[in-house]
Parts: sequence; C-alpha cells; structure tokens
Amino acid sequence: MGTGSMTTAIDAFGLTDVGRKRKHNEDAYALDVNEGLFIVADGMGGHQAGEVASALSVVSMEAFLLNTLKRFFFLKAPEEQNVMQEFQNALRQADARIFEEAALHPELLGMGTTHLHADRGRP
Repeated sequence: MGTGSMTTAIDAFGLTDVGRKRKHNEDAYALDVNEGLFIVADGMGGHQAGEVASALSVVSMEAFLLNTLKRFFFLKAPEEQNVMQEFQNALRQADARIFEEAALHPELLGMGTTHLHADRGRP
C-alpha cells in the first residue's frame, strides 16, 4: 500500500423514459454529485397528473435535503433518530404540498407519485 491519498470521483446522470404504456413521462429526479444528492420520484401511471406530483415531491425533498438535513452533518455525532424524524417531516411536507396543489387545482385531484397520493383521506 502506498502512503499517498486516494481520491474518489463519482460521475452521475439522470435519464427517464416514457416506457411502453404511457404517452408522456411522469418521472422526476434531482441530482447533485457535489452534495451527494440523488432523488427519484415516479408519477403513478393511470392517475391524474403523476408528472406534477413527482415534480412537486422532488422539489420539496431537494429543498429539505440541501437546506435542513445538512445541519446534522456539522454535529459531532448526529443522532440517527433525529435525522430520521426530520426526514419523515420532509416527507409529510411534500405530501402536504401535493394536497395543497390538488385543492387549488381540482383538475389535479388524484395525482400521485411513488410515496404520495393526493386523493387518500387525511388523518
């Protein structure tokens, strides 16, 4: 083994495909190699406005991960429980954002993405 430092490089790219059954693409993604950010959301095929739901989900989660979660990495020993709680809060915020859009635009009611669906009952 040498005594020199080792550098690791990551190349990443995003690619979506409409697939064989749909006429339009409902996928959304965000990636930032420098920040270590990789997000994928798949609009629910057969549901209303899946592309809107997946885009809203990605935008909401990206904002959380870049602005909120980053502070945990500056702590000496971030508690996993706190990180997971913050992540769950971000998912709830993304969910709320999709519901709000559906409420403002009735034509979007029923839109959904891989983890969020805007016509299910709220607790």
